[in-house]
Amino acid sequence: MTGGRLSKNGVAFEVDECPDFTVQLEGVDLGIECTSAHFAPERTCESLDHIQQKIRGAISKKAKPDYVRKLRIPPMRTALFVDVTGVHNRSTNDANLLGDPNSLSDYLASVSEVTVYGAVFCFTFNYRPLYSDYHWGVAGLRTHRNTDPVLGRLLDEAFQGPPMKLEDALVPNDL
Repeated sequence: MTGGRLSKNGVAFEVDECPDFTVQLEGVDLGIECTSAHFAPERTCESLDHIQQKIRGAISKKAKPDYVRKLRIPPMRTALFVDVTGVHNRSTNDANLLGDPNSLSDYLASVSEVTVYGAVFCFTFNYRPLYSDYHWGVAGLRTHRNTDPVLGRLLDEAFQGPPMKLEDALVPNDL
């Protein structure tokens, strides 16, 4: 997903190990580290708090000091991308990421100040029955107050998109 989005927006990148993607923009090396949040197939999300716990767990794994030390690019020039499609796919109409877009943004605001990454970016990839297609959507983006400005420009140029709306996407467990 991330490499495809970079390519679609004409951003040259290299696939690496730690971070997963490296990009050079304006002479500055930037990184994108990837992870995902999901529930086991037999589980269904029962509350927004349950979703937040899963996202927190995914972020925490990548924010451990031993892992961060492996990054070849300083953390404030690295964005942590969290694919939350798996969490969304196990959600219901009563507890999902799309019902209140501010809930995830507010949550990420609190998380972004305690993580070492320059930005925490959550996205989904969902089926939109009204359009008979799949759509990449921004579920939430928060930058740290000390984020490298070039990283901020990369996120603005290559990864901003319309936030997903509940009426545009299916909540799969309610089919």
